[in-house]
Amino acid sequence: MKYSLRLLCICLLCCASLATAEEKWQRVEPKHCAKALHWKYFEVQWERLLSGKYAELEKEAATPTFADAESCGISPENALFAMFGLEDWRKDPEFNQVFKALDGWDATFPKSPYSRLARATTLIDYAWVARGAGVAGTVNKDGWKLFGDRLVESLKKEEEAMKLGGDKHGVYWRNLLFLARGLQAPPAKTKEMVNDALKRFPEYPGIYYAYCIAILPRWGGAEGEWQAWLNAQNKEARWGGKEMDPKLYAQILWQVFTYIRDTDGPFFGDKHLSWEKAKLGLDQLCEKYPKSTHWNTVRACLASVAGDRKSANAAFDSLNGKFDGSVIDPPTFEAFLKWAGRK
Repeated sequence: MKYSLRLLCICLLCCASLATAEEKWQRVEPKHCAKALHWKYFEVQWERLLSGKYAELEKEAATPTFADAESCGISPENALFAMFGLEDWRKDPEFNQVFKALDGWDATFPKSPYSRLARATTLIDYAWVARGAGVAGTVNKDGWKLFGDRLVESLKKEEEAMKLGGDKHGVYWRNLLFLARGLQAPPAKTKEMVNDALKRFPEYPGIYYAYCIAILPRWGGAEGEWQAWLNAQNKEARWGGKEMDPKLYAQILWQVFTYIRDTDGPFFGDKHLSWEKAKLGLDQLCEKYPKSTHWNTVRACLASVAGDRKSANAAFDSLNGKFDGSVIDPPTFEAFLKWAGRK
């Protein structure tokens, strides 16, 4: 069964409930929602940026303080830099205000890679604002020009960051892979980038995610290419004769799923993807973070997508009538409940 998985972040809206024939479901209160917790962290860093507290940002970039970021589905190192994807959390962001603040950060710490990485991240977001989210044919000439110009500027900031040691941070490589996709780098070059990145950061899910997206058919990849590549990474020699940690595998698949949704066919329809391994990883994440509304909701959702009704119902039971609205929207969650026979 296919669903329209919008996955809109609605956790900051008023708390709402879903009534079913057997049970009553409620979105987690905003203050406990995974996305809201991340945004609360953003607000602290945002105030530091705009008020010129650059020393505090430097310290934060070097040693992130977002406690249990992973419990909210976030890579700890990316917790700060995700703030610079402004479109994800601010309505009508004032990019010029941000760039002016970043100028101050650059000037105060001229030998720091962090402000350059932050600007590179913002410029990627700024480029996609110019392009828009539509298919290529909907983008006008001016939009394409701005898109390209801003990505090139971002790449220059990545190069500046690298000279200052920025390549020692996972976000540098994640940005580089996004730029490779946007600037249509040759596939061989992009593959070389991801191989270099994974030699340094083999446990950073965002790097796997960025490359999987880059080789989707919609971006010029072959059918089944990203699934086969991820399967190869799962069995890569770097794991010492074992396989990729199931928790890492589950995190990668969830990130890819939130981008693909159901637009490219049944998610677990490819022979290279393992629901059993993803399920094991999700079980481990839920055991590690038993109070995480994020991972408990993700487990219920992916079990439904995989068509595993038994696991889905067990996951629904573990939620105790509450689900995380930053993971799934109510109509889709309701569709999953109906499919599982709970409505």
